[in-house]
Amino acid sequence: MKFLAFSFVFIGSILLYCTHANQRLVQAVLPPFYRWIGFGCVVLSLLLFLATLPKLAAIYMWLLTMLVVWTFLPFIPLMIKKNSP
Repeated sequence: MKFLAFSFVFIGSILLYCTHANQRLVQAVLPPFYRWIGFGCVVLSLLLFLATLPKLAAIYMWLLTMLVVWTFLPFIPLMIKKNSP
């Protein structure tokens, strides 16, 4: 159940990031529909974390996962450009 919650927060964070105008991960910004899907995944993951973990640990794991994903996503295009010939 924790792995499923972790997957949902990971996918939801990526979708929320890709719907922002300043992202450089994909060529075109995703439509606002995907923002709602990402938001739903993030909320669903919080509910799954709350069902399987103590409340404080669930919120901490949820926030920390989003923080890590949103910290490293902007660096992926930079690493791709650096490694391309």
